[in-house]
Amino acid sequence: MQRVFAISLAVFMMLIGHNASFAQSKSDTSQNAHDGSIGVSDYERFCDHLSYKCDNHVCTNVNEMHVHGYAVDYEPSLSTSDRGLCSCNAGSYNCNRLVLSTFYYAGSANQNCYGYALGINAFSTPGIISDHLFSECSNYLDTQNLDGIANLVFDDLRQLGYNCVFRSKYMPNLTSVGGRSLICLRIGKQGAVVDYHFMKFAGFYSTNKPIWLHKPGDSDILMYKHESWSNTAWTSEKVKFTNPTNHNYYESIVGYDSDTYYFLFKQNHSTRYQSTDTYRHAIVCDLCSSTTYENHDMRTLNHNSSQHKRVCTKCSYTYYVDHTKLYSNYNSQKHKVVCGKCSYSSYEPHSYKASQYSSIYHKLSCSLCGGYKLEAHVPNALGTRCTVCKAKLNGNTPAPAGAAN
Repeated sequence: MQRVFAISLAVFMMLIGHNASFAQSKSDTSQNAHDGSIGVSDYERFCDHLSYKCDNHVCTNVNEMHVHGYAVDYEPSLSTSDRGLCSCNAGSYNCNRLVLSTFYYAGSANQNCYGYALGINAFSTPGIISDHLFSECSNYLDTQNLDGIANLVFDDLRQLGYNCVFRSKYMPNLTSVGGRSLICLRIGKQGAVVDYHFMKFAGFYSTNKPIWLHKPGDSDILMYKHESWSNTAWTSEKVKFTNPTNHNYYESIVGYDSDTYYFLFKQNHSTRYQSTDTYRHAIVCDLCSSTTYENHDMRTLNHNSSQHKRVCTKCSYTYYVDHTKLYSNYNSQKHKVVCGKCSYSSYEPHSYKASQYSSIYHKLSCSLCGGYKLEAHVPNALGTRCTVCKAKLNGNTPAPAGAAN
């Protein structure tokens, strides 16, 4: 009895130790899931394209794995020979076993679908680049909608230096993608398996059919046979290159059947300026609809003899203002007129006003430019007043013939 009790106690302590060790291991891994670098821990890889170790038993989902007591291993820790939900002892299969995709080229085992879509050689999860934690991602995916994950992708792209990011649930016109990159996202659930997946646009065949490439987990690069928006669910089937004719094939364990989210992105905006009011204009990106505002950059240009125009050099906002005229003496007949704000200039007759200067001369002064000249008085017929400046004369100045009274 004591021996049985001792054995039972030892087993009990082993179970406690095992559970505590597992809990501690899981906790430690979760805490270290994001260390500021691009990539995720093995624990988070468990959530990205699950692989099951079936020990030659054909399992249909992760729940059945637990029912049969089989281990759920973190990807990519399993060996080639025991990968695949329905092909646990698969061996080598020719690439033609692929259903929805075809083999495109060998890929890095250190890169998942998101890393491949972004051009990063790492197992990355949405949000980790922009410092948003994505641990326990199967639970996250189960409780968050597609828009929530799209927000994380948007933040990641901005963090990577892509200032121009457009996202939509409608596929853009592929012929107008231009110098931008285009990726798309779906999520899916099968039993207890919940996952996300990405594809990226890689141009056109000679037949103008679009090329969509993707990388399920540590798979090689595959080319999707359908349109990205097709009602056909994406799948997690994968192949691993072994030699020029053979690949290890792994059947799909989850289908991605949500709406498709598209992301068009490039480093710099394609902006245009749009006037909004008399003080500022909007800077609008035609690619991503990003909008900011700034004050007008106004320049003054000559318009006509009366006005100049004020024009914004960026948005062409325009209004008209009377010239700010400045006058300077040019000669005895004219003065020069320039606008203090624009390039307008002209020559105009003086606007003279006469005043007595002496008993012999009067002074003609321009009221606009300040120029002046002296002229002899022009007496009236009696010789008593100057007909120009109205100054009184002593009558000794002879009146010119025909002078007015």
